[in-house]
Amino acid sequence: MRGLPPSGGATGDAAVRTAGGAAPPPGEEAAPPEPEGTPGSRGLLHLGVLAAAAALCALAAALYFGGALTTTVPWLEGSGGLTRGGLPVAELAVTGAGTVTVGLLLAGAVLLAGPDGRLPPPGLRCLRLARVSAAVWAAAALVSVALGTSYLLGKPVWQVTDGELLSFLTDLVRGRALAVVAAVAVTLAAAAGQVRSAAGAGALLLVALAGLLPQAVTGHPASSDDHALATFAMAVHVVAAAVWVGGLVALVALARPAARLLAVIVPRYSAVAGLCFAAVTVSGLVSAWVQVGGAEAVLGTRYGLLVVAKAALLGCLGWLGWLHRRVSIPALRARRERWVFLRLASVEVVVMAAAMALATGLSWTPPPAEDTGPTNPAGVLLGFTPPGPPSAAAYAFGRLPDPMFLTLVAAGAVLYPLGVLRLRRTGTGWPLRRTLAWYGGLLIVLAATCGGLARYSPALFSGHVAQHLALTLVAPVPLLLAAPAELALTALRPASGAVGRSPRDLLAALLDSRAVRWAGHPPVALALVVLTLYGFYTTPLFEASLRNRSLHSLAMAVFLLTGVFFVRAVIGGARWLPLALAFFHLSFGYAFLTAATVFAEDWYTALALVWAPPPEQDQQSAGLLVWAIGGLTTVALPLLSRRRGPAVPRS
Repeated sequence: MRGLPPSGGATGDAAVRTAGGAAPPPGEEAAPPEPEGTPGSRGLLHLGVLAAAAALCALAAALYFGGALTTTVPWLEGSGGLTRGGLPVAELAVTGAGTVTVGLLLAGAVLLAGPDGRLPPPGLRCLRLARVSAAVWAAAALVSVALGTSYLLGKPVWQVTDGELLSFLTDLVRGRALAVVAAVAVTLAAAAGQVRSAAGAGALLLVALAGLLPQAVTGHPASSDDHALATFAMAVHVVAAAVWVGGLVALVALARPAARLLAVIVPRYSAVAGLCFAAVTVSGLVSAWVQVGGAEAVLGTRYGLLVVAKAALLGCLGWLGWLHRRVSIPALRARRERWVFLRLASVEVVVMAAAMALATGLSWTPPPAEDTGPTNPAGVLLGFTPPGPPSAAAYAFGRLPDPMFLTLVAAGAVLYPLGVLRLRRTGTGWPLRRTLAWYGGLLIVLAATCGGLARYSPALFSGHVAQHLALTLVAPVPLLLAAPAELALTALRPASGAVGRSPRDLLAALLDSRAVRWAGHPPVALALVVLTLYGFYTTPLFEASLRNRSLHSLAMAVFLLTGVFFVRAVIGGARWLPLALAFFHLSFGYAFLTAATVFAEDWYTALALVWAPPPEQDQQSAGLLVWAIGGLTTVALPLLSRRRGPAVPRS
């Protein structure tokens, strides 16, 4: 269901008021009685069985065609048929249960939330169902742990010992990923029953989305040549697919208890589904390009043909979404033929189940062998061709695109002027200086994360510190002076119905949440900046981020976020914050200058870049850099406190 405008108007609101038990206003027709065709628990059970059968058939076909069931590996034969056949099914169950959990939490946090932030009875029902799906998610993850250990050891699952299970969970990346998934699912199963507000459901939704990522990014993306691009594309693909598929499953499950709300919530879900469809399509194409290695390998390999089959199912889902737009959504708004939506949605769920099964089969199919990456030791460690000796030109014109930041900067560059244009159409002006500040801040973020500084960040300690400080103390200044939150809250419209949240409502709730208010308190903002500085460089997390570009990107995002909270507190009037931060910068710079050991010494020794200065000398340069930028911060940031931060409307 793609590209549909948000619902509104008298028809949707009347359905909501009638669902709440109140009589419709004069002149407005009462909602019709529930149609006979609306499925109850038996109908949902039949749909679940049909979807599971389609998924299992698609998975078996993908495993057989891809060679996972026909390839004989003597070492793995001892694990037995139960393990070799059950492990892919368990992994599919992990994905399916996680997707359903995400959809149910999405319905509670976004589609069914009341204007006061409370959850109506259908929203509470979603949370109760989410407890069950999260418990299934956790159980499937634990079964995957047992079968995965059996598969790797080549012994039947009943012969696996506790020590071998523990070793799988702690020593292997796949095991650690499943351990995180199980912990997330158990947490959701325990917490969902205690939540009664949309804000709480939103927090659980974020946790559930995070729980989908470990399993997704530890397969083929982890071993691809372009690790960062493959990992980011797969993360976007999995998250968008979970929101899209899970949201539709939640709507079908709510067809009876929230039947009179379908005319309101289905069109709103359609807007979300349209964005997810676009994200799934683009990220799938990127992932296929990275894994297959070129168009000529698509039809010449079994992996490529499975990708084509998955693309065909995606096209079928796009066609079903078009039918929703042309047929079922108008019928819902006219309050007639609700069964049309349910029939199309049921078919869509079955096709989605088959597509998810094909994705699981792809994870068991070896991609075409291709090795185009660097072969020298430093290049293998870095994941890209090592940079040459640093120079002004190398820093200014070098590039190493970070997929996550490149996407965020591109989105910001497009959405900000759209908000300005919407304001101007309503006769509201917007200062040009704010627009210029916004693009200046985006340019700083782009240069720090995708330019020459990004190439030298993992190669030189001083380069990494410069990147860190640029994102923490420099980029947030123009970004905040551009007042993007004020622009968004002014340009966007609140939800028109009695249930559901618009993007503006979600943004306002986020800005007014307890976590954001707490992080923006001046002492807390200072503590966050200091802890990320000390806690990152003095722990194994620093060297781990050097060896994993995806982890490095997440660390840079945390630095930027903590810098935004810090600078926001300064703009809000806390002029003492820069002086306090300068004290910590002086202390940390002194530690760099006088440290007896080198941070991440094993990493820099293994790189062995002939042009690089000795690690001790480079670390001392980083200390001087901390002093210099800390001093400039002490002088410049207090000037911002004279400019009061822009007022952010809350309604």
